[in-house]
Amino acid sequence: MAPTSFGGARQCRYRFTGVDGRVHEGWTWDPTWQPGSIPAGALRGDIARQVMGAFSTPRYWYEDRERRCVQCGQRFVFSAAEQKYWYETLGFYEESVAIRCAPCRKQRRTAHALREGLATALRASEASPKQPEVWLDVAAATAALFETTGAGDLDRGIAAARRASRLGDVAGGAVAEAELQRLASRPRKARASLEAAMTELMPRRRRRQIERALAALDAEEERRILALGFNED
Repeated sequence: MAPTSFGGARQCRYRFTGVDGRVHEGWTWDPTWQPGSIPAGALRGDIARQVMGAFSTPRYWYEDRERRCVQCGQRFVFSAAEQKYWYETLGFYEESVAIRCAPCRKQRRTAHALREGLATALRASEASPKQPEVWLDVAAATAALFETTGAGDLDRGIAAARRASRLGDVAGGAVAEAELQRLASRPRKARASLEAAMTELMPRRRRRQIERALAALDAEEERRILALGFNED
């Protein structure tokens, strides 16, 4: 639906002090003017709360607007309620419009948060390079980013997991490496990492952690084999 035209709106003069310290006069939209009626189903706008640019048009009402998402290509509705929130609560300019559907916007925010998390983990690893937990954080953040967005340096994450193992957390490093190898479609290397760790001396609790990771790999491999069988039929 095309943006609504607000014919008949009044303007009024106002005074302001310029950077030169002098008082000037200009024109603005009359905040006291209201249209006699608005379309059925529309939300009435409050132009006193709207941020006006030099060529802005006041929004005396909001209607649902259909748009196409630039990310997934699907059509979505930029609702009247969301527009009112954007322009009257968040203070967005009139030119700001939703270009992504809600799921894609959420995914984008999540991806941003994951990148920030990875950057934080990398900074911590530089500050405390002898602590195994900071390298496990780098490995975990890398895996989370890749699993959500399909982007990320898996080999750097694997190197971080191995460094955690060398610094003393053999079980944690092996499990983290196995997850990253799995995401890189290297199931044999994932298993090799876990099986090598099982030869090390460690507390029973940590050994169970590795056993659970091996069981998860077995279950995934079984699902893959079953899926191949169904596809062949």
